[in-house]
Amino acid sequence: MTKPTNFQLARADHRLGRWAPSLAVAFSLALPASTFAATLYVDAAASSSAPGSGCGAAAAYTQICAAPGPGTGTPCAVGSALAAANPGDVIEVCAGTYNENVEISVSNVTLQGAKAGVPAGPDAAPAGRGSGESIIVGQTTSAIHLAVGGITGTVIDGFTVQSGNSPAIHDNPNGLSGSHVWANNILQGSPTCGPALINLNRINDVQILNNSLQGCQWGISVQSGNGSDAPSRIEGNYFLDNSPSAGAMIMAAGNAPGHVIHDNLIEGTGSGMILGCADLEITDNTVRNRGTAVFLHTNATGATITGNDLFDDSNGVRQSVLFGPYTLGPQNEVHYNNIVGSTGFGARNEVTPGDQDILATCNWWGSADGPVPTGSGDEVTAGVEFVPWLVAPAPDGACIGGLPCTVDADCSDGVACNGTETCNTGTNTCEAGTPPACDGPCETGVCQEPGGCEPAPDGAELCDSGVDMCSEADSCVAGVCVNDGGGGDSDSDGTCDLDDVALPVNVTKAALKRNRKPGVPRGIVRAVGDFNVTPPEDLTDASVFEAMISDGLGTSVSASWGSGDCSVRPRGSVVCRSADRTELLRFNKLGKTPGVYRFKVRLKKLDIPDTTLFEAPVSVGISFDTVDRAGTIEDCRATSRGLKCRE
Repeated sequence: MTKPTNFQLARADHRLGRWAPSLAVAFSLALPASTFAATLYVDAAASSSAPGSGCGAAAAYTQICAAPGPGTGTPCAVGSALAAANPGDVIEVCAGTYNENVEISVSNVTLQGAKAGVPAGPDAAPAGRGSGESIIVGQTTSAIHLAVGGITGTVIDGFTVQSGNSPAIHDNPNGLSGSHVWANNILQGSPTCGPALINLNRINDVQILNNSLQGCQWGISVQSGNGSDAPSRIEGNYFLDNSPSAGAMIMAAGNAPGHVIHDNLIEGTGSGMILGCADLEITDNTVRNRGTAVFLHTNATGATITGNDLFDDSNGVRQSVLFGPYTLGPQNEVHYNNIVGSTGFGARNEVTPGDQDILATCNWWGSADGPVPTGSGDEVTAGVEFVPWLVAPAPDGACIGGLPCTVDADCSDGVACNGTETCNTGTNTCEAGTPPACDGPCETGVCQEPGGCEPAPDGAELCDSGVDMCSEADSCVAGVCVNDGGGGDSDSDGTCDLDDVALPVNVTKAALKRNRKPGVPRGIVRAVGDFNVTPPEDLTDASVFEAMISDGLGTSVSASWGSGDCSVRPRGSVVCRSADRTELLRFNKLGKTPGVYRFKVRLKKLDIPDTTLFEAPVSVGISFDTVDRAGTIEDCRATSRGLKCRE
C-alpha cells in the first residue's frame, strides 16, 4: 500500500480525535524520519541541540566560519541547516547577518527570514520592514544558489540579500526546476552586478512576489527558457537603479507563453521589461523614467497590456525587430493605459505596417485631442491602431476620441462614471462629459459601474425632500429622498414657524386602558411629561388646546379645550377641564426655567372596546395656537387591561 504523507497523517489526526495519537505512533514506526517535516532554527547566538526551538540560544545552527567562501568545506549557519534538511522542512533564519553563500540542494524546503510575510514591494519604502532583518551577504558567488538541476518547490521569504557583483538568487541552468515562491525579499547588488539579481535559465511556475530589486544589470533575467514550462507570475515588486544598458527584467523568446506581470513599480535607468514570449498579461504596472517601458520582440504576440501607467519613458510600448524577424500571430492589445511624457514614441511599431499591427485603442496619450499625428499627445508610428482614444486619463476617461458623430448617442461609451458624452455638431466629433460628483443627499460620494453613483443605504442618511419645508428630516430610499419625515405645518397656519420643527415632548409616563365590560365606556388614557415652549409663547393667552394620544397599533384618542374650559392658577399653572370633567389637560411650571412645563393629560370614560390590543410606542401630541409638540415613549409593559409605560 502507499505510505501516507505527513499531511495525510495530520488530516487523520484531526478526524480521529483521541484515537489518532496511537495510530500516528504506529505509522511513525513504519515510515522514515524524513517523512515528517521539521522546523530548524538558525541564529548567531544558537546553543541548543538540533533542530532548535526558537531564536537566540534556543536555536541550533550558528555561524561557525569567520570568512566563508567557495571551497571552504565548512558550511555556515544557513548552510548547516540546509545540509540537515529534508524535503518539507522549514528553516527559520532569525534576525542577524549571515556572511555565506547559501547552496540549496534539496527540493521543497522553505527558507524563512525575520520579515517573512512582510512585503518589500511594490512601494519604494514599504511599511513594516524597519530593522531586525535576516541579512545574507553573498561571498564572491551567488548569494543563494539552487545548486543542482531539478530542484523544485523552494520558498525564500523575508530576507535581505546583499549579493555584491553576483546574483542574489541563481537557479542552476542545467535541468528542469520550478514551482518556487520567492517573496518579500530585499535583493541588493552593486551597479556592476551581473547578469541579474534573480538569474534563471528558464522560468517554470515561479512566483516572484513583493520583492525589492535594487541595483545590478537586470532585476530579473530569464534566458533561453523552454516552451513547455508552466506560466509564472511576477507581481508586486519594486525595481530601482538597474543598469542603463540593461533594465528591470528580460525574458527571452524561448520561454513558455502566458506569464503574468502585474502591479510592479519600475523606476530609474535602463529599460522596463524586454519580453520575447507569447500571450503575456502585463497589467497595472507603473514604469517611469526608463528607456522603453514595454519592449516586445520575436515571439511576443497575443499580449494583453492594460491598466499600466507608463510615464516619462523613451518609448511606452515598442514592438521591435532588433533581435530578428517578428513572428506573425495574434495582435498585441494595448488598452486603458496612461502613456504620457514619452521622449520617443508612445507606441512604436517596427514591423511592416499591416503585417503585425499593434491594437492600441482606448489609451490616454496625454491630450484629449489624441496622439501625434492626430493630436498633441505622445506620438505613435504607422502600424499602430489608436482610434478611438481616451479623452481623459484612465481608468475614468471616456473612449470616444476620434469617433465621428451626428447625435449624442453616437458618442456614448456606456460608462456612467465619466459623465454623459455629447456630439459637437460643429465639428462632428465627440466630447467628454463631466464625471458625476455623487455628492447628493442620498449618495455616498462613490461612483461605481454599471449603475453610476452609489446610493446611501436606506434610512442611513437624513435629507430634505423639498416637498414640505416644515417637516422633520426625511430619509433616503433607493437613493432618492422621500417625504417621510412627518411633522410639517402641523398648526396649518400656512407658515413654517420655528415651532413646527422644534423640540419634541418628553413623555415620562403613559397608560392606556380598555373597557372592563363590553359596551360600557370605561376606557382611560393618561400621559405625563415635560413640555418645552421654544421660542417662548404665552401659554395663558392660548385660545384652543389640543391633545392626542396613540399607540403603535393605531389606536388613537384626542380632545380639545377652548379658552372657556381653561383657567390660570397661581404661579402660572394652566388647567383645562371638559364640562363633564372626563377630559383634563394641566400645565405646571417647572422651577424658574422660562417656557418649561410639566404636563398631564387624562381622558376617561372612553369607549375603547374590551378586545382592543395595545402596543408600544405610545405617542403624545399637544398643540395650541402656533405651538405644536409631539413625543413618544418606548419602555412599556402589558397589564390586565392595557399598557403601562414609564421612562
